[in-house]
Amino acid sequence: ELALACVVLLTTLVMVRGVTRLEHTDLGIDPTNLLTARVALFPQAYPEDAQAAQFIERFTDTLRREPAVLGAAATTTLPGLSAEQESMLPEGLDPGDAGAPSLRFGVVDPAFIQTLGIELRAGRGIETRDRADTDPVIVVDERFAQTIYPNSDPLGRRVRIPADGENARWYTIVGVIETMQLEDVGDAVLPSALLPLAQNPRRFVSLVVRTQADPAQMKPRFQELLRAQDPDTPAYWLRTYEEVMRVAMAGERVLSGMFSAFGVIALVLAAAGLYGLIAQLVGQRTREIGVQRALGASGPDVLRHVLGSTLPQVAGGLVIGMLLAVPFASQISKILPELTLDAWAVLLLVLILGSVATIAALVPARRALAVDPMLALRQD
Repeated sequence: ELALACVVLLTTLVMVRGVTRLEHTDLGIDPTNLLTARVALFPQAYPEDAQAAQFIERFTDTLRREPAVLGAAATTTLPGLSAEQESMLPEGLDPGDAGAPSLRFGVVDPAFIQTLGIELRAGRGIETRDRADTDPVIVVDERFAQTIYPNSDPLGRRVRIPADGENARWYTIVGVIETMQLEDVGDAVLPSALLPLAQNPRRFVSLVVRTQADPAQMKPRFQELLRAQDPDTPAYWLRTYEEVMRVAMAGERVLSGMFSAFGVIALVLAAAGLYGLIAQLVGQRTREIGVQRALGASGPDVLRHVLGSTLPQVAGGLVIGMLLAVPFASQISKILPELTLDAWAVLLLVLILGSVATIAALVPARRALAVDPMLALRQD
């Protein structure tokens, strides 16, 4: 029973700690006080891309004029969620047999970097001068710079996106930002970049608003301002960034909750089984304990004797359990990079089960010590 409890509990610790790490993943932004919403601009209402762009610009300007708003921006993706993926061909590099590397990118307006609190490492960000009639530009993150240009300055270099095809365009790198997570949390992270919305028109965009206080309080006002500008264009997925990530990690949370429930059940069953078995064994030794007390043995001496005869059996169960649990938990940890099996998890498990076993031995032993030695000697 103790060995099986080790398997379930160690797996639970790995899962819970892994999900906790996922929840604290560095997305490359400041997620506090952010409100997000999705808006779709259909051709029936906005036939031209320029009309859709003007709508987005007018509405973000309206949001910025609100007293409770510190910033507002438009983007095709949110950090922590999967962005668009495309092949790329850096100028001067031969893809070779491995093919062109992949790039994750988001299409954003000039206010995106400042609104989300992204740090600019070199060069500049997306600006209002990056229009449809100017040369295409791109802002890459540090992972891109370290992967594609590990020994040189990426500023001024060009990248073709996609790597080939009729829609391929050359983009000039004008800035480097901190590493961003443009993937679902837990997925392998690719080099990431930002493209100007004016040069890459999109009709499905997310609006991000940074507020001075609780962003949830901005939801009614957001809807009101949107209806005032266009009553036929609704906002959906109106959520704070905390809610966005909670929804994105719903599967991991459910899995972690299931393992936690199994772990608690296993711990309760192991504790109850240990306590019942050891209590019975100690109870059968009541007369022996009475003899020891009658011969002058102190309470601590008796407790040490009881623990010394029971804990080795518990240690044997823990050893067998670890031999089963560590390989199983190691396989589970391969599901996500954040699910790691380390010495701290094993140590914590040993402490938990060791404490349960110690309590299970001490409680009945102390009860036996409370019995009068003469009564214990007359037992049976």
